[in-house]
Amino acid sequence: MKSEPGWSHIADALPEPQVLVSPRGEICRSNRAFADMVGQSQDELGGKTIEEFVSASRPRLGELLRRCQRSRDTVRGSVRFMSRDSTDFRFDGIWIPATGDADPSILLRFSLKNVSAGPFVALREKINELNHQAARRRNTEKLLREQKEWLQGTLSSIGEGLIATNALGQIRLMNEEAQRLTGWPGAEAVGATVSEVFHAIDERSGELRLGAVTEALDKGRVVKRSGGLLTDREGKIRPIQETAAPIRNDRGQPIGAVLVFRDVTRERSAEKDIRRAKEVAESANRAKSEFLATLSHELRTPMNVVIGMTDLALDSELDADVRDNLSTAYEAAGNLLYLLDDLLDLSKIEARKIELDERPFKPRDVVYEAIRGLSLQAAEKQLELTCLVHPSVPDVVRGDAPRLRQILLNLLGNAVKFTESGDVSLSVRAKTRENRGCELQYTVEDTGLGISQADQGRIFSPFVQADSSSKRVFGGSGLGLSIVSALVERMGGELAVESELATGSSFRFTIPHHVDQEHDSTVTQRLPADLAAAEALVVDDRMSNASLVASLLSELGMRPTIATDVDVACRRLAKAASSGQPFRLAVVDGVMPGLDGRTLIESIDPSVTATVLMLSPTERKAHAERFDNLSVGAIVDKPIRPEDLLEAIRAAKGLPAETKKSGRGSGDALLRSESKRVLVAEDTPANQKLLKAFLRRAGHTTEVANDGNEAIALHAQETFDVILMDVQMPHVDGFEATQRIRAAELDTGERTPIIALSAHAMSGFREKCLDIGMDDYMAKPFTGAELNERIQAVTSPAGPPALRTPAPDESAQNHQPLSEPMVARFLDDFDELSSRIRTAIEQANKKELEHAAHALRGSSGFIKAEDVMDAAARLEKIGVSGRLDDAPDVFDQLVRALDALRENHPDSSTA
Repeated sequence: MKSEPGWSHIADALPEPQVLVSPRGEICRSNRAFADMVGQSQDELGGKTIEEFVSASRPRLGELLRRCQRSRDTVRGSVRFMSRDSTDFRFDGIWIPATGDADPSILLRFSLKNVSAGPFVALREKINELNHQAARRRNTEKLLREQKEWLQGTLSSIGEGLIATNALGQIRLMNEEAQRLTGWPGAEAVGATVSEVFHAIDERSGELRLGAVTEALDKGRVVKRSGGLLTDREGKIRPIQETAAPIRNDRGQPIGAVLVFRDVTRERSAEKDIRRAKEVAESANRAKSEFLATLSHELRTPMNVVIGMTDLALDSELDADVRDNLSTAYEAAGNLLYLLDDLLDLSKIEARKIELDERPFKPRDVVYEAIRGLSLQAAEKQLELTCLVHPSVPDVVRGDAPRLRQILLNLLGNAVKFTESGDVSLSVRAKTRENRGCELQYTVEDTGLGISQADQGRIFSPFVQADSSSKRVFGGSGLGLSIVSALVERMGGELAVESELATGSSFRFTIPHHVDQEHDSTVTQRLPADLAAAEALVVDDRMSNASLVASLLSELGMRPTIATDVDVACRRLAKAASSGQPFRLAVVDGVMPGLDGRTLIESIDPSVTATVLMLSPTERKAHAERFDNLSVGAIVDKPIRPEDLLEAIRAAKGLPAETKKSGRGSGDALLRSESKRVLVAEDTPANQKLLKAFLRRAGHTTEVANDGNEAIALHAQETFDVILMDVQMPHVDGFEATQRIRAAELDTGERTPIIALSAHAMSGFREKCLDIGMDDYMAKPFTGAELNERIQAVTSPAGPPALRTPAPDESAQNHQPLSEPMVARFLDDFDELSSRIRTAIEQANKKELEHAAHALRGSSGFIKAEDVMDAAARLEKIGVSGRLDDAPDVFDQLVRALDALRENHPDSSTA
């Protein structure tokens, strides 16, 4: 039997029967009193169970043993033992937990009466208490070992150095990173002060600075430092950042400090890389801005002359076909400027500097100009291009017309580009209209490729197209829709798209406008009396265009019927004639598949249907043979404008037009006004001619200065009502000339208005002009009407009502090929400029070479003389660099290019 040490000596001495049993009731040990009670020796009891000596109380004893085991506590009860006299004994069951090698057991103590615990119980409880304390101590030591291992592992894994000190600054702990950075092993460092181990030098002064630990202990707060250099035992120096904090006990008293520091060499290197990358990015951004400014200037300078000269031509007496061709070209080729403006607008969008210029304009004019600008492209693809402005749209509203035109051209251009067959339409209606305000809804629809749902959220990002394959097939920069989205948002509107693949797309946007009733110049459109409420027949194989014409006729008060082919039209004509209600008007598409409009028109009896109009395709010249010797009342060009249709009807009836049709579509004729004396400071001969023509037509007189010096001299000698000052001129530019003129005016007390003329359209350039003393700013190109408007504004007693920057695309329309007489004028200028270049090279005058070559490069771009332009550009660069060694050879190339240009334009010499 197992027993604890001392059992036989202590238990045998006790008079009370006691036995030690297992939880299952097996006798482990008994004292002599128990052996005597049951009548067996102690050795005989070994291996037996306590239940063998219990008579009728066996279940009771088993229950008491189980209760003792469950409760792990003392359990009391009574049981009858099979002793010599079968006496009932009371017993206490005491649970004894396992200790050492001993198993758990139960001590049964028997007594004939309730006696107090004897000496054995006190001894047993003391032994148990000591065992419990030993077990708790072992558990505590294990926990401390585990916590120490966890702490050491944590400190080792920290990527920063850590030093812990006592209140005197003596080191008590250093982690591995601190040992590596300082070069001190932990065993040597413990006990030393921080100042002995940690040498921090101020990066700026190079002096040893007060330790952060000392400051944290003295001031009782956290101390953070950067810009320090740590020197280790080997003399290696590395930049660091430090943080020191006091350690406090439960009473808040400082008992030490902890210092955390880290090597910031990599961060310093990364900061240098970031700074370098930032400098590179800023340099690239400046280069981009300079490139855009240069691109704007170089393109706008020649386009100003081309558009201006075309504008002058359109205001002269022209053959109808010539006027129509010039008008279409004037409107359509404005896309050159819109492409340039896309690039400029992208820069403005990124800088959030999109500026709006709100003025009264006619929505109908803007949308029809936009639709006609794409008519040639649509005709080449045999697409039907239609436009409908609902009667609910006001005649005149306030807004930024050039920006609106830019939006429409982008959306229509995409629609035409991505539509292979079918229709492209533009419609405008008043979504809401209250008092003097309205919200117009513009819708561009097509039957093209369509856009998937996944791509509809991407197409408004810059440089993104719905399908990368589309970019290869259709081209494009991917800027259009992002600019459209930004402009619509800037104008206070909303843009939405609905589309399905292979079905087509619908782009819809709304713009709030203010209705301008003061400028409403609507001319009432009236049909001839005999056509009012009359029946009309519309014949067109494209239902979209037929519906549009029918809608316009309905608005005029007629009752239209549609036929989509010649056979149906013939049957309806015959039926109407036989019923006694013939069609009084027939509008027939001139080009249709199968039996076309010519066949139908020739079959119409003029005595029945007296008025016949033919719809002409945009590319009329390609179908000229169909229209020769054809008897029609009038021809209406597609896309159809309401006023064009009405004028054609009136012309067919021999009545005068009630609406004025402008060759440029905008209807803004240059009105003669009060004559002004204008000083023109402009160094380019072609621009001088254009400005003089504009001013002469408006009734003004002019003096020309070829540079800033001449402008200053003329201003001092004569009196002018206004000065037109080109910003970029040789010798003295427009800025310096303006400043010197303003300085001279301080003595006279008189002030002459100055309007800056520049091809720069970048944001902020207008403010620069105004800051140096100019009164207004005009970005090239511009029309004569706009120039006259500005002159009248700055010379009025009240001065200009609001100085503004014209939108870059304002009045930009076309790059029309120049006539031979115009080429001759440029060749004369080229001779003068080339002579100046030759003299500059001979005299090694690099500044004059730069200016003369610059002027020649700009002028040669007007007539697309690329070889001349390239040679002039090289000479300009040579002038800028000041190294003239290659100048003679490049000048020889220029001469050869000029000779070749004359050979290609032999008629110009006699013009």
